[in-house]
Amino acid sequence: MSKILIAILVGSIVLFGIATYITSKKPSLKNDIPVLNNVTPETPSPSPLIEESEAYDPTSGKRIGFISKVYDKNGKRFLDIDFIQWLTDSDENGVQTLAASKACVEDGDECSKEWCHLEEGLPCMPNGFYIRNKDPKIMSFEISKNVDITVDTLTHRTNGDFNSGQKISYQTFKNLFTENSKSYLKSALYWIQTTNNVVDEISEQYRP
Repeated sequence: MSKILIAILVGSIVLFGIATYITSKKPSLKNDIPVLNNVTPETPSPSPLIEESEAYDPTSGKRIGFISKVYDKNGKRFLDIDFIQWLTDSDENGVQTLAASKACVEDGDECSKEWCHLEEGLPCMPNGFYIRNKDPKIMSFEISKNVDITVDTLTHRTNGDFNSGQKISYQTFKNLFTENSKSYLKSALYWIQTTNNVVDEISEQYRP
């Protein structure tokens, strides 16, 4: 056999070997796709529960308190308020909860276990509400130019009843808090509704 034929034969064998090796190493399309069977996606752990009192942002929402001052400053309107807890012995559906009486006994301010008899389901508070004020901090809020103000005990109807839900202007409301004002509304409780830290609604809380 000539040297040329031997060289051709050897070259063919080498090329065949190389082609076989490359083919055996090429990954199949099936192996390129990750297998997801029996894999459980990771579920994020739930966030711990937050008490409502801790989660509540006093700069946004509706809260109740004593307004100590209403004033104008740098072309804007403001009020200073001391927020309180308004507790009642019945919920909004009229179901007796004794929340006000229980809080009063707990605080030991005006109620005592000896004459409250909570275990018998008897309320302590003659008017059904209790005011708790453990943080007498004063907070200031800007008042919207379009604030909606309603009061319940400023004037009376012809039959002698209070004109509840009466809308008044900002100026009338401001005058209630002047130094010489003797109006009961100066010491009344008010709910304020704020949006983006600005008061857009003020309403008196009637106290019998």
